[in-house]
Amino acid sequence: MVGEASFTVSDDETVTDVIAEFQRAGHRARTIAADIDLDATRRA
Repeated sequence: MVGEASFTVSDDETVTDVIAEFQRAGHRARTIAADIDLDATRRA
C-alpha cells in the first residue's frame, strides 16, 4: 500500500503489527539510502 492509505490501520491489526511494519519500512529506507553520499545533491 502506498500513500495516505498506507497509514490506515485495520481493525485486525495489533500495535505489534503496526510497529513491525514501521520497522520494516525504516529498514527498507535505510537500505535504499545506504549507498547515497550524504553530501550528494540532485542536479536538474
